[in-house]
Amino acid sequence: MTLKDNMKSAGAKGGIFAAFMLLAFLSFMAPKPALAQCEVPGVTLGAAAGIVASNTASLYANYSATPQVAPVGLLPAAWTATLIIAQKALIIALKAFETTLFNRLRKFWDDYLQAMKDQTAELNGSLADGTRQLNSLFDTGNMTSNQRLAQTTEMTSKKQYLPTDAGCRFDTAANYMATTTRTSRAMTTGLGDDYNRIGLNEKGADGAKGKAQLERARWDRYQTLFCDSTTNGGKAGCPAGNPLANAHVTPSKTIFGRETIPMDDATNGGNWKLATNELIYNITGYEASEPSAKDSLESSVTQDKRAEQRAYATQMDVVGSLVYGVIGDRTPGPAAPEVKALRQKEGIADASDHPSDREIRQSVVEQLWDPNYYVDLGDSPSTTSRKEMYLSAYNLMLLYKVIDKTERIANAFAVTTSNILDRDQGDKRSDHMSKNPIR
Repeated sequence: MTLKDNMKSAGAKGGIFAAFMLLAFLSFMAPKPALAQCEVPGVTLGAAAGIVASNTASLYANYSATPQVAPVGLLPAAWTATLIIAQKALIIALKAFETTLFNRLRKFWDDYLQAMKDQTAELNGSLADGTRQLNSLFDTGNMTSNQRLAQTTEMTSKKQYLPTDAGCRFDTAANYMATTTRTSRAMTTGLGDDYNRIGLNEKGADGAKGKAQLERARWDRYQTLFCDSTTNGGKAGCPAGNPLANAHVTPSKTIFGRETIPMDDATNGGNWKLATNELIYNITGYEASEPSAKDSLESSVTQDKRAEQRAYATQMDVVGSLVYGVIGDRTPGPAAPEVKALRQKEGIADASDHPSDREIRQSVVEQLWDPNYYVDLGDSPSTTSRKEMYLSAYNLMLLYKVIDKTERIANAFAVTTSNILDRDQGDKRSDHMSKNPIR
């Protein structure tokens, strides 16, 4: 073998040696996993590396000793050992790579499965949350719509039912009208009862003993309360200074002089009530019947007379009710300072502290005299319908008053018609009526 061949052989050996060294280095740097069943027992990577190093040293020694002669006999053994080592190292590396790869794949799939579960939970939760948000959105829309509707209704109501001075006046008057109406009805009924007791000679009444007693009581009241000393040429039969002079003969003053008859006037001791009583006598001509002896009531003549007296009292009650109703309407009611203030605002100087039913009705009418009432119709058009409702209610109330008075007038006409028929037919009652004529 020539030197050139030896050099080529040495170069080839050098390349093989470098490859072996690289594999040995990788073998040393790689982790040491457990041996597989196919691996030779007792041979480790460290042992293989030692063999490689020993063979390499022996090769270089032989080559250095006889550089011209290639160590051909040692190469197969070295190659075999090196290939075994390289094979084992490669198997170990592949096993380690396989183990690592599979472990990572297992970890990946475990993580991927958990991630898919978490993603599924999140998607399911997002669907439920989306439904909740949509429901919340719809609920919010409904609430907003309802609130807007409520606000619109409230605004419309405030415009339509805006408090006004006219509304407050109507309400203030209505607060007292019910009470004064009951007072008026009670006074009307009471006056009828009082005069029936007088006309039927009830015990304790002014006419218990007949006409003479009634005339005497009326004369005493005339002298002490109603006599005007300047009448009858200064010879009226009474002293001067009576506070209610002529009050018993002047309906224009006593009844119609003001909206409320001052029956609660403490300065006159309530004598206005007596003045109205005397007016009833003078207007209707009411007279007391003559009493009959108790024993005489058993005779038919006295019984007929008693029946005629009761018929007369009935007719006089019908006539008197026309006056009773007027006086009852003007009888003072409970204290109503608000009504008085309203009337004074309209310029009424004699407004009563205890207005009657008639005065309260008058206070409602006086509201229509206030120019502000009509100004509000233009400034607050929404209150027009309310004012119309108030006036409609007031008209209905007055209609019932008119119906009540119409019925009283109708009864009076019925009495007059009956008396005309009795007179024309010559009934016995006509004789009694000639003695006790209805005036």
